[in-house]
Amino acid sequence: MSNTKIAKQTPSRTPEQQAAIDARVLKYKPEWAKSHPGIWETIEQPTKDAVSRLSPPSPERAGKMCSMISAFLAWCWRGGIEPNLEAAFQPDLVARYAKSLAKGSRRTIRANLTRWGTTLTRKAPWPPPEDEYERSDPAERYSNAQMKNWLRLVKSQPTKQMSQLLEASILLGTGVGLKGAPASTVKGTHVTRDDRGVFVSVNGRSIPCLAIYEDRLWDLASRCGDSLLVGKPNSVNSTLYRLVDPDLGESISFARLRMTWLFEVLKWAAPMQSVLQAAGIKSAHSIDHLFKLLPQIDENEEIEYLRGVKS
Repeated sequence: MSNTKIAKQTPSRTPEQQAAIDARVLKYKPEWAKSHPGIWETIEQPTKDAVSRLSPPSPERAGKMCSMISAFLAWCWRGGIEPNLEAAFQPDLVARYAKSLAKGSRRTIRANLTRWGTTLTRKAPWPPPEDEYERSDPAERYSNAQMKNWLRLVKSQPTKQMSQLLEASILLGTGVGLKGAPASTVKGTHVTRDDRGVFVSVNGRSIPCLAIYEDRLWDLASRCGDSLLVGKPNSVNSTLYRLVDPDLGESISFARLRMTWLFEVLKWAAPMQSVLQAAGIKSAHSIDHLFKLLPQIDENEEIEYLRGVKS
């Protein structure tokens, strides 16, 4: 039983509205708590105390605040930091946590945690230094171990729809390199196979799938037929946000899936890495005008590179 102390009723809310908010906070429990009950038991009270002190304006907002703060406190706990609010809501910790998130969500989450931290702490040195965070940081790729874990979690989702969404997102993001928007339009009939490999047709392009994922993608496409691989098109982003890796305490990200695909493709077509290192260049942006001058390679050879089988 939670001992959370609910914030005093805000004058602009009716007693019924405040009761609904209080109930949402008291009943909140993240999906990942089922597989990591010990972590949730440790951070439950600080999470609910924080949200109650912040006086959310609605039950929906209270749920989102619980989700963001619990994920942050779980990350702190795994890093050996006591999950009390004064210790956790430090500028440097919030900045470090933000950098570990997907590029699409880090700005919003960091801004929220920063704003809340000024209310929840008394000694933390807010605001943080301006140079602690660079907005232009690219999304990080998933490691091989992380990808194996995401694939393992496909079968453990609570519904068939969420399992399909997670599997399709992995295969289209890491297997083909699609962003979330185009991935949400791919049907089973858009996936074809010939003696060269498995291909996905999207926006007039035919993109080969990495060889390590093509059998699984072909199987999913065969099962879906004329239906969307991700399931319902309008629920992709909101549903993906709920797909949390218990070990990471974070949602899966199409940006990171796509970056993982880019890494694999560049790894197999490796000469670019050597050229950049030899030239002392950190980014290919300054030499992008040279790419159009490079000799064109054979189509079949290009497909082998993009399937990750070119040696």
